[in-house]
Amino acid sequence: MFLKWDDLRPVVVFANRLPCAPGFKFGPRTISDHQFIYVAAGKGTAIIQNRRYEASRGGLFYYGPDIVHTFEADADDPMIVYGLHFKVDGQLPERNQILAGKIQEVTGDYEASIPNRLQIGETGWEQLDIPEHFQAGTTWALHTFERFTELYAANDAIAHVRNRVLLLQFMVQLHGLVMQTNAKETETSDSVMQLVMEKLKENAALPYERKWLREWTSYHENHAARLFQKRFGLSPHAFFIERKMHLAKQWLSTTDMPVSEIAERLHVGTIHYFSRLFKTQTGQTPTAYRQLRHMI
Repeated sequence: MFLKWDDLRPVVVFANRLPCAPGFKFGPRTISDHQFIYVAAGKGTAIIQNRRYEASRGGLFYYGPDIVHTFEADADDPMIVYGLHFKVDGQLPERNQILAGKIQEVTGDYEASIPNRLQIGETGWEQLDIPEHFQAGTTWALHTFERFTELYAANDAIAHVRNRVLLLQFMVQLHGLVMQTNAKETETSDSVMQLVMEKLKENAALPYERKWLREWTSYHENHAARLFQKRFGLSPHAFFIERKMHLAKQWLSTTDMPVSEIAERLHVGTIHYFSRLFKTQTGQTPTAYRQLRHMI
């Protein structure tokens, strides 16, 4: 779901604090509203569609309408959670009016591919793509959810207005925190991807090993490959082949090593495959490239 900031007129339709009993569980279920769950203390687990998270102090969870979710408190250190149901646009309730939407228990198989997304603002610096799980901290977030609950319980006209303002302030604060976190993660991933690039250069004469991406980053190979492509504009394997051909050009230019030996040392299979690969990368055969390098 996408909204512009100036189209956001949120309405808090339910807010509550729940000290969970050991092993207490709610879900799998869906709701017709949007909801934040904030973990004030203790721990447990959260499953949103088919994604599992550890729920711990300071954790903030979001899911939208019709998204299947389950929360379960730890048996030894059960959670204390705050739940906030809200609509992103609507009229404020009248006194004693209940606006909370429908809660539906889910049994059996369910659809796990519905996007759980609430995006506020255009792309760029002003965009808030509300995270499904985020460590929001234990001071400002706790005080905010305590206040949501107090105002909802007051249930008068000014309290509903204050809750709207408070939810807007919460969204703006969350936007800033998410931006900071994303910037730190980008800085970290950039330095890790730079390391991968240097390692690929160092190992360019060897056969390509996809497992390197996991060993050098501790990320899954697919995730590391996506980060590399995003950072440098080509896949790790494509960059590796470029560096391999760079070595080939160096050896062709500075040594009398036979082309067959270069192919063998670069672990690229037969001389015929090496020649085709080299021509694809440079537009010339290895022999033609060598001859050109020795012209004056």
